[in-house]
Amino acid sequence: MNEKQTKFGWSEFLIGLIFILFGSMAINRPIANLLAITLLFGLGGIVKGIFLISGYVGIKKGTAYHATYMLIMGIIDIIFGLILVFNLGIGAQVLPFIFATWFIINSIFRLFHAYQTKKIGTGYYWLTIIVNLIGVVLGVLLLMNPFSSALAISFLMSFYFYLFGFIYLMDAFIGKKSSK
Repeated sequence: MNEKQTKFGWSEFLIGLIFILFGSMAINRPIANLLAITLLFGLGGIVKGIFLISGYVGIKKGTAYHATYMLIMGIIDIIFGLILVFNLGIGAQVLPFIFATWFIINSIFRLFHAYQTKKIGTGYYWLTIIVNLIGVVLGVLLLMNPFSSALAISFLMSFYFYLFGFIYLMDAFIGKKSSK
């Protein structure tokens, strides 16, 4: 009997919760907490990178699926996270540049691999496309005007984290199918 069964994705669930938590923190006090936001986003990047790398290792061992983008994004997330954590002052100054690059790279990688979400459903596929196109647009906007964007960084980060937090939560509940 070859029945498809949904498995709960704990790592996606935890990443989603962390993103939503960071989104809530970012929107609370945008100017007063810029250093704290820098630290939290750095830690979030490190945690997300670790989860992506561990997910890559699990997928590589368990399937023939090529998830190299997960490994690359995990490494990039950890590098950006470490830059922010260990250089808070400089990190706060260059935050728009770092996050613009992070938005663009993360969204482009997810766009290139959006075809995999078609297996889940057409609606989910288009939601993935739309969310990641928004991520690219936000990244470009941040890159084009980084100084005025620094004032709005908390709101833009909050939006990004909420959006991708919900995507990761959706992945946790409907994104993993296995044959039994």
